[in-house]
Amino acid sequence: MRQIVGCAPAGDASRLEIVIPLVERYIEIVDGLSERLGVPLLTHEYQIACVLLDLDRLTPKELFPHTRLSSTGFFKILGQMHARGVLYSEVNRHDKRSKIYGLDEDIREAIIRQFEFYRASSLEAFKSLGIENPEVSIQSRHKIHKLRVKHLTCEYQIILYLHLRPGISYSQFVETVGVSETKFNATLRHLVGLGLVYFVRDPVDRRRKLYHISQEVRQAIGDTQERVFRWLDTRQTAQAGE
Repeated sequence: MRQIVGCAPAGDASRLEIVIPLVERYIEIVDGLSERLGVPLLTHEYQIACVLLDLDRLTPKELFPHTRLSSTGFFKILGQMHARGVLYSEVNRHDKRSKIYGLDEDIREAIIRQFEFYRASSLEAFKSLGIENPEVSIQSRHKIHKLRVKHLTCEYQIILYLHLRPGISYSQFVETVGVSETKFNATLRHLVGLGLVYFVRDPVDRRRKLYHISQEVRQAIGDTQERVFRWLDTRQTAQAGE
Protein backbone atom coordinates (compact mmCIF):
# COMPACT_ATOMS: atom_id res chain seq x y z
CA MET A 1 0.00 0.00 0.00
CA ARG A 2 2.87 2.38 0.67
CA GLN A 3 6.59 2.83 0.34
CA ILE A 4 8.39 4.37 3.32
CA VAL A 5 11.92 5.64 3.67
CA GLY A 6 12.54 6.42 7.33
CA CYS A 7 9.69 6.34 9.82
CA ALA A 8 8.46 8.52 12.66
CA PRO A 9 5.69 7.77 15.11
CA ALA A 10 2.50 9.69 14.42
CA GLY A 11 2.57 13.07 16.08
CA ASP A 12 6.36 13.15 16.43
CA ALA A 13 7.59 16.07 14.32
CA SER A 14 11.16 15.66 15.51
CA ARG A 15 11.81 12.76 13.11
CA LEU A 16 11.31 12.74 9.38
CA GLU A 17 8.96 10.36 7.57
CA ILE A 18 9.14 10.30 3.79
CA VAL A 19 6.16 8.52 2.26
CA ILE A 20 5.25 7.81 -1.34
CA PRO A 21 1.44 7.89 -0.99
CA LEU A 22 0.31 5.32 -3.53
CA VAL A 23 -3.38 5.42 -2.62
CA GLU A 24 -3.39 9.20 -2.35
CA ARG A 25 -2.15 9.23 -5.94
CA TYR A 26 -5.43 7.54 -6.91
CA ILE A 27 -7.28 10.38 -5.20
CA GLU A 28 -5.26 12.90 -7.20
CA ILE A 29 -6.15 11.12 -10.45
CA VAL A 30 -9.87 11.13 -9.67
CA ASP A 31 -9.67 14.74 -8.48
CA GLY A 32 -8.37 15.58 -11.94
CA LEU A 33 -11.52 14.09 -13.46
CA SER A 34 -13.63 15.93 -10.89
CA GLU A 35 -12.09 19.26 -11.89
CA ARG A 36 -12.55 18.43 -15.56
CA LEU A 37 -16.25 17.66 -15.10
CA GLY A 38 -16.93 20.28 -12.44
CA VAL A 39 -18.65 17.90 -10.00
CA PRO A 40 -17.45 16.00 -6.91
CA LEU A 41 -16.78 12.31 -7.50
CA LEU A 42 -15.38 10.80 -4.30
CA THR A 43 -16.79 11.59 -0.89
CA HIS A 44 -14.72 13.38 1.73
CA GLU A 45 -15.08 10.30 3.95
CA TYR A 46 -13.50 8.05 1.36
CA GLN A 47 -10.66 10.47 0.75
CA ILE A 48 -9.87 10.60 4.46
CA ALA A 49 -9.96 6.81 4.61
CA CYS A 50 -7.55 6.56 1.67
CA VAL A 51 -5.10 8.99 3.26
CA LEU A 52 -5.05 6.86 6.39
CA LEU A 53 -4.66 3.73 4.27
CA ASP A 54 -1.45 5.29 2.98
CA LEU A 55 -0.14 7.04 6.07
CA ASP A 56 -1.46 4.69 8.78
CA ARG A 57 -2.06 6.93 11.81
CA LEU A 58 -2.21 10.72 11.94
CA THR A 59 -3.20 13.50 14.25
CA PRO A 60 -5.97 15.83 13.02
CA LYS A 61 -3.32 18.48 12.40
CA GLU A 62 -1.42 16.08 10.14
CA LEU A 63 -4.56 14.76 8.41
CA PHE A 64 -6.32 18.07 7.72
CA PRO A 65 -3.94 19.33 4.96
CA HIS A 66 -4.76 16.23 2.89
CA THR A 67 -8.42 17.27 2.65
CA ARG A 68 -10.27 20.08 0.92
CA LEU A 69 -12.58 20.70 3.82
CA SER A 70 -13.07 23.67 6.06
CA SER A 71 -11.87 23.16 9.63
CA THR A 72 -15.48 22.86 10.83
CA GLY A 73 -16.39 20.39 8.07
CA PHE A 74 -13.25 18.36 8.66
CA PHE A 75 -13.86 17.86 12.37
CA LYS A 76 -17.55 17.12 11.76
CA ILE A 77 -16.75 14.32 9.30
CA LEU A 78 -13.88 13.05 11.46
CA GLY A 79 -16.28 12.79 14.40
CA GLN A 80 -18.91 11.01 12.31
CA MET A 81 -16.41 8.47 11.01
CA HIS A 82 -15.12 7.86 14.52
CA ALA A 83 -18.65 7.45 15.90
CA ARG A 84 -19.45 4.81 13.24
CA GLY A 85 -16.27 2.88 13.97
CA VAL A 86 -14.63 3.71 10.64
CA LEU A 87 -11.77 5.30 12.57
CA TYR A 88 -10.26 4.46 15.93
CA SER A 89 -8.40 6.93 18.10
CA GLU A 90 -5.79 6.84 20.80
CA VAL A 91 -4.04 9.43 22.92
CA ASN A 92 -0.98 10.96 21.28
CA ARG A 93 1.85 10.01 23.59
CA HIS A 94 3.88 12.97 22.32
CA ASP A 95 1.10 15.44 23.11
CA LYS A 96 -1.53 14.30 25.61
CA ARG A 97 -3.85 17.11 24.47
CA SER A 98 -4.33 15.55 21.02
CA LYS A 99 -5.42 12.23 19.57
CA ILE A 100 -4.08 10.00 16.83
CA TYR A 101 -6.57 8.55 14.33
CA GLY A 102 -6.25 5.32 12.40
CA LEU A 103 -8.38 3.34 9.94
CA ASP A 104 -10.42 0.39 11.19
CA GLU A 105 -8.90 -2.85 9.95
CA ASP A 106 -12.14 -4.07 8.32
CA ILE A 107 -12.39 -0.86 6.33
CA ARG A 108 -8.73 -1.07 5.39
CA GLU A 109 -9.17 -4.60 4.05
CA ALA A 110 -12.38 -3.65 2.22
CA ILE A 111 -10.67 -0.80 0.36
CA ILE A 112 -7.77 -3.06 -0.60
CA ARG A 113 -10.19 -5.72 -1.86
CA GLN A 114 -12.01 -3.04 -3.82
CA PHE A 115 -8.83 -2.02 -5.62
CA GLU A 116 -8.11 -5.67 -6.37
CA PHE A 117 -11.61 -6.14 -7.78
CA TYR A 118 -11.28 -2.99 -9.86
CA ARG A 119 -8.03 -4.25 -11.34
CA ALA A 120 -9.44 -7.70 -12.07
CA SER A 121 -12.77 -6.71 -13.59
CA SER A 122 -13.06 -3.09 -14.59
CA LEU A 123 -10.93 -3.03 -17.72
CA GLU A 124 -13.23 -5.51 -19.42
CA ALA A 125 -16.33 -3.92 -17.95
CA PHE A 126 -15.59 -0.43 -19.14
CA LYS A 127 -14.43 -1.51 -22.57
CA SER A 128 -17.60 -3.47 -23.14
CA LEU A 129 -20.63 -1.25 -22.71
CA GLY A 130 -22.92 -4.17 -23.47
CA ILE A 131 -22.16 -6.20 -20.35
CA GLU A 132 -25.13 -7.96 -18.82
CA ASN A 133 -24.95 -6.70 -15.23
CA PRO A 134 -23.25 -3.29 -15.12
CA GLU A 135 -24.90 -2.50 -11.78
CA VAL A 136 -22.44 -4.96 -10.20
CA SER A 137 -19.61 -2.70 -11.27
CA ILE A 138 -21.25 0.36 -9.72
CA GLN A 139 -22.23 -1.42 -6.52
CA SER A 140 -18.73 -2.82 -6.09
CA ARG A 141 -17.43 0.74 -6.04
CA HIS A 142 -20.03 1.86 -3.52
CA LYS A 143 -20.18 -1.30 -1.38
CA ILE A 144 -17.87 0.13 1.27
CA HIS A 145 -20.96 2.11 2.24
CA LYS A 146 -22.20 -1.14 3.82
CA LEU A 147 -19.00 -1.18 5.84
CA ARG A 148 -19.76 2.30 7.18
CA VAL A 149 -17.91 4.37 4.56
CA LYS A 150 -19.66 6.39 1.88
CA HIS A 151 -17.54 6.07 -1.25
CA LEU A 152 -18.97 7.58 -4.45
CA THR A 153 -20.96 10.78 -4.66
CA CYS A 154 -24.42 10.63 -6.20
CA GLU A 155 -23.04 12.52 -9.22
CA TYR A 156 -20.36 9.93 -9.87
CA GLN A 157 -22.71 6.98 -9.41
CA ILE A 158 -25.08 8.39 -12.05
CA ILE A 159 -22.25 9.19 -14.46
CA LEU A 160 -20.64 5.77 -14.10
CA TYR A 161 -23.91 3.94 -14.54
CA LEU A 162 -24.74 5.88 -17.71
CA HIS A 163 -21.22 5.22 -18.93
CA LEU A 164 -21.91 1.51 -18.63
CA ARG A 165 -25.53 1.60 -19.74
CA PRO A 166 -26.12 4.49 -22.16
CA GLY A 167 -29.68 5.12 -23.24
CA ILE A 168 -31.53 3.76 -20.22
CA SER A 169 -34.67 5.17 -18.69
CA TYR A 170 -35.11 6.74 -15.26
CA SER A 171 -36.80 3.67 -13.82
CA GLN A 172 -33.96 1.41 -14.95
CA PHE A 173 -31.33 3.00 -12.73
CA VAL A 174 -32.95 5.18 -10.05
CA GLU A 175 -32.84 2.36 -7.49
CA THR A 176 -29.23 1.44 -8.30
CA VAL A 177 -27.83 4.74 -7.06
CA GLY A 178 -27.42 4.62 -3.29
CA VAL A 179 -29.33 7.79 -2.35
CA SER A 180 -32.92 8.84 -1.76
CA GLU A 181 -35.11 9.40 -4.80
CA THR A 182 -35.33 13.10 -3.94
CA LYS A 183 -31.54 13.40 -3.94
CA PHE A 184 -31.30 11.36 -7.13
CA ASN A 185 -33.78 13.60 -8.96
CA ALA A 186 -32.07 16.80 -7.88
CA THR A 187 -28.64 15.47 -8.88
CA LEU A 188 -29.83 14.16 -12.24
CA ARG A 189 -31.38 17.56 -13.05
CA HIS A 190 -28.14 19.25 -12.02
CA LEU A 191 -26.05 17.01 -14.28
CA VAL A 192 -28.42 17.69 -17.18
CA GLY A 193 -28.15 21.42 -16.47
CA LEU A 194 -24.35 21.19 -16.62
CA GLY A 195 -24.51 19.41 -19.95
CA LEU A 196 -22.81 16.30 -18.58
CA VAL A 197 -25.95 14.20 -19.01
CA TYR A 198 -28.62 14.57 -21.67
CA PHE A 199 -31.76 12.68 -22.67
CA VAL A 200 -33.65 11.80 -25.82
CA ARG A 201 -37.24 10.70 -26.15
CA ASP A 202 -37.90 7.00 -26.47
CA PRO A 203 -39.07 6.44 -30.09
CA VAL A 204 -41.43 3.74 -28.83
CA ASP A 205 -42.88 5.74 -25.94
CA ARG A 206 -42.41 9.50 -26.33
CA ARG A 207 -43.28 10.04 -22.66
CA ARG A 208 -40.13 8.21 -21.60
CA LYS A 209 -36.67 9.83 -21.47
CA LEU A 210 -33.54 7.85 -22.28
CA TYR A 211 -30.41 9.18 -20.59
CA HIS A 212 -26.83 9.41 -21.84
CA ILE A 213 -23.58 11.08 -20.82
CA SER A 214 -22.02 13.50 -23.26
CA GLN A 215 -19.15 12.45 -25.50
CA GLU A 216 -16.86 14.82 -23.59
CA VAL A 217 -17.68 13.04 -20.32
CA ARG A 218 -17.16 9.64 -21.92
CA GLN A 219 -13.75 10.73 -23.21
CA ALA A 220 -12.78 12.18 -19.82
CA ILE A 221 -13.70 8.93 -18.07
CA GLY A 222 -11.73 6.90 -20.60
CA ASP A 223 -8.65 9.09 -20.13
CA THR A 224 -8.94 8.80 -16.35
CA GLN A 225 -9.38 5.04 -16.42
CA GLU A 226 -6.15 4.66 -18.38
CA ARG A 227 -4.36 6.64 -15.68
CA VAL A 228 -6.01 4.55 -12.93
CA PHE A 229 -4.90 1.30 -14.56
CA ARG A 230 -1.34 2.61 -14.81
CA TRP A 231 -1.56 3.55 -11.12
CA LEU A 232 -2.78 0.04 -10.26
CA ASP A 233 0.24 -1.39 -12.08
CA THR A 234 2.50 0.91 -10.05
CA ARG A 235 0.78 -0.08 -6.82
CA GLN A 236 1.13 -3.79 -7.60
CA THR A 237 4.83 -3.33 -8.40
CA ALA A 238 5.40 -1.46 -5.16
CA GLN A 239 3.60 -4.14 -3.14
CA ALA A 240 5.67 -6.87 -4.80
CA GLY A 241 8.81 -5.10 -3.67
CA GLU A 242 7.74 -4.78 -0.02
